[in-house]
Amino acid sequence: MTTFAEKHEVLEQQRPRQHQFAALLFSLPDDAWIDREELARDLDVTTRTITNWTCQADGIPHVRLGATTRYRAGSVKAWLLARERFPNKRRQAAR
Repeated sequence: MTTFAEKHEVLEQQRPRQHQFAALLFSLPDDAWIDREELARDLDVTTRTITNWTCQADGIPHVRLGATTRYRAGSVKAWLLARERFPNKRRQAAR
């Protein structure tokens, strides 16, 4: 069984830089659990950013297991998709 880091390394080698964002996260089953470092690496942000997002009122759903924070892949996917923004159609019409 390959680890998250090994899968991530393979995907990094296969894809151009601009297409890597959350590639491994969206390839995982929804019930898979990942830690803060793995999530930060896949989203191409720092672990501090993940911590900040987790602490927000509408932050990333997580589970604390002792000193470790884990994120369920399905919850993180849903959180990311809920944050998707679309252009304001009224502003576009005014141009």
